[in-house]
Amino acid sequence: MKRVFAWLTVCLLAGCLAGCGGEKRVVTSDTLYVPRIKGMTEAFILGMDASIVPSLEAGGVRYYDFDGKEKDVFEILSENGINYIRVRVWVDPYDGSGRGYGGGNCDIGTALAIGKRATRYGMKLLVDFHYSDFWADPGKQMVPKAWVGMEIDEKADALNRYTTDCLQQLKDAKVDVGMVQLGNETNGSLCGETTWGNICYLMEAGSRAVRAIFPEALVAVHFTNPENADAMRFYAKTLDDFRLDYDVFATSYYPYWHGTLENLAAVLSQIAEAYGKKVMVAETSYAYTPEDTDFFGNTIGEGGSYAKPYPLTVQGQADAVAPFAVAAVEPSVAVAERVLADRSQQRPGGEAYIFIRHRQQKAEEVRIVQPAALAAIGGGPVVIEGPRPEGRQGQMFRERGGDADPGHVGIEDL
Repeated sequence: MKRVFAWLTVCLLAGCLAGCGGEKRVVTSDTLYVPRIKGMTEAFILGMDASIVPSLEAGGVRYYDFDGKEKDVFEILSENGINYIRVRVWVDPYDGSGRGYGGGNCDIGTALAIGKRATRYGMKLLVDFHYSDFWADPGKQMVPKAWVGMEIDEKADALNRYTTDCLQQLKDAKVDVGMVQLGNETNGSLCGETTWGNICYLMEAGSRAVRAIFPEALVAVHFTNPENADAMRFYAKTLDDFRLDYDVFATSYYPYWHGTLENLAAVLSQIAEAYGKKVMVAETSYAYTPEDTDFFGNTIGEGGSYAKPYPLTVQGQADAVAPFAVAAVEPSVAVAERVLADRSQQRPGGEAYIFIRHRQQKAEEVRIVQPAALAAIGGGPVVIEGPRPEGRQGQMFRERGGDADPGHVGIEDL
């Protein structure tokens, strides 16, 4: 079997949300149980998408370590096991009057600022090009304003030059780029194009830029809806038919909508074996509370027709994440046996979230976690103070050496 590379955005929710008027709201657990996962080593990989951090800080958010000392959040993350940061990049997330569209207004300037801080504290960067002026997903893959009306050759040239310029800026700033993602959830469309010939043509233009500027970096493509196994196999076959040069086939996986972990593992394994690619779960999360903390409608709550395989509690969130970690470090588990490869070279220990199995038995560092997510390792909350940030986030805790101590694990919601 070919190598399977699963990238797990396990850090879930972004932790501590600020309340109105500085009023503290605390969510804690006296009974949180995090079972020890045998074989977990220092190679266990944690990461997060930190795209929203500069926007939060501009609004007054401050970050503190377990001792209550204010620090750079990237230093806190690095100290607690995070070793990879993902950042989304939009082409021009501003209107004609210079007003940002929101979501962190994540242009290359934001990526540079985040990349420098991540590198300063020993973390690698995953650059997530949406090739749009705002969020791209299966429902919207809008062409950037500056590229409207371009024919495919002109657009591919613009995309190549844009990607090259962005990556060169990161390289000049000595940012440690480990992976570059060519589009975000590109299920049948990218940058306004809807035919696979044109989609792959644009992806190839981006891939060439990555190979030229960061030849050691991994090139990733990203889809979603893995519950539709036939569609996932079609995407992989189509990329192969067009001979796209890439390394990692990625999918989002949210338990509410995307089927079982067993199906996910089977689909990714099939793609890895058939096409010799690494595979990864590029996004996942699970809510720890249905409570509204920002006066903006929640995507997930107690109602709705979507699946809720675990309760929306701190413990439920931990239970939802555990199978991914188990799959990474316990090859004897059935799901792990389908997800991990090369089976003939499996060894104790593993690399999870993002987790990797390599025939060379060497961990490659590549990882991510949900927007504005914070991971705390070894107990105790990371506290964020400031005005209310955008959206709902949360926090997950784990103990490397054994079961978490309930007395030192909690989530503070300010």
